[in-house]
Amino acid sequence: MTRPNTRTQMASTDAAESAVTERVAAAKRAIGEFEDSGQEAVDDAVAAVAWAICRDGACRAFAERAVEETGMGNVADKIEKTETIVRGALSDTAGEPTVGVVDRDPEEGVIEIAHPAGVVGALTPSTNPVGTPATLAMFAIKGRNAIVVSPSPSAVETTGAVIEAIRARLEAVGAPPDLVGMVPPPITKPKAHELLDRADLVQVTGSPNNVEAGRTADTPDLCVGEGNVVCLVGERADVPAAADDIAHSASFDHGLTCLNANSIVAHGSVRSQLLEALEARGGYLCTEAETDRLREVLFDAGELRSGAIGRSAAELAARAELPEAASESSFLLVQPPDVGDEAPLCGEKLTPVVAAYDRPSFDAAIGASNAILEHEGRGHSCVVYTPDRQRAIAAGERLDVHRIGRNQSSIELAGGFGNGVRFTFSLGGGPMGGNLIDENISYEHFLTTKKVVEPADGEPPSDEELFGSIAERTG
Repeated sequence: MTRPNTRTQMASTDAAESAVTERVAAAKRAIGEFEDSGQEAVDDAVAAVAWAICRDGACRAFAERAVEETGMGNVADKIEKTETIVRGALSDTAGEPTVGVVDRDPEEGVIEIAHPAGVVGALTPSTNPVGTPATLAMFAIKGRNAIVVSPSPSAVETTGAVIEAIRARLEAVGAPPDLVGMVPPPITKPKAHELLDRADLVQVTGSPNNVEAGRTADTPDLCVGEGNVVCLVGERADVPAAADDIAHSASFDHGLTCLNANSIVAHGSVRSQLLEALEARGGYLCTEAETDRLREVLFDAGELRSGAIGRSAAELAARAELPEAASESSFLLVQPPDVGDEAPLCGEKLTPVVAAYDRPSFDAAIGASNAILEHEGRGHSCVVYTPDRQRAIAAGERLDVHRIGRNQSSIELAGGFGNGVRFTFSLGGGPMGGNLIDENISYEHFLTTKKVVEPADGEPPSDEELFGSIAERTG
């Protein structure tokens, strides 16, 4: 960490370090108290965290507070996404062993014993100040870790209320409340960076700058990548069903999640039908001039304006002086001339605005999608609308992402009881996205094991078994 040059700066930084050091030390003590807990006590603590969010009226109160404090998103969708993911994450952990011997394979001679990773330092975003800290706390505690959260400065009151509710429920089940803590306000960069340095494991979900800070800290990290979902609509897609999914995804929480639909690449033969279907489902199709005005509202020199993030389609339409019909829509559609010419509009907009493109073939659609992802979102997620599973697999082999949904809302890639992915608010982008993890982050990523290696019966394989015909074919 860079040291300040003035006495005032030094005093300020020292105070920040002291505050963070105290919280991390309290978390370490809590791990010591909790480390010998049995599986039932661990599972009770995880359930207590979830109950702090899901108990009657709590999620609504948190959602209302988040919208009031940040000005982003809407209450109904925040309740839906938070309760769905928190309940789903609890379901994912249910019955899973994370204490003592968690895997035993007598034939291999290896016995795995669970062991805490330590204190997790988490930077959490203003876009999701309730669900992200709650689920990360669940994942950490499932492995008998502790977590200290550094929230976005613009959501500190909401996140602080969430943390206090969690701590109260932990205490009620006999778990140390310091298993979950928060960096004391005011939240500053020196405090956040000090947490990244003092933690045993780092998880950052949020802005590119925060993720980069997590990735470059001298601490093992589970940071995640930038989202920017592209929806490919094939020539044989069920267009009405695809329009239902895209409309839901585009408007959900005013476009505030990393899994909202940001771009569509449709086969030319279904483009008109798809746009008509999207308009019928609450979309407003902007003209070229209207797109220009909307672009100015969303971007400043190619950078997304923070004041536009998570605002409703009606508010954005009013700012861009769009017709009354646009103010009655739930999402806005723009048709840039091409991906390369309109890079800002093909990126992650965190607003209910979707860029629509068309291509004459499957190959061309894959190429356009990867060009969009090269601008932003590489490694994250796409959805393919096609009745042909093999076509979706072929797309998956070539698309530069680690999640490829077929015939579903992209929002469900954060976890759904109708698919097989883990519930989470933190989605890894893999090496393509600059991350270590290429899947939905869950409790397994916060669980470390020790291995007891015993003698086992076994014979080395023969050369024939190992090399087959290689010797004959290569000489």
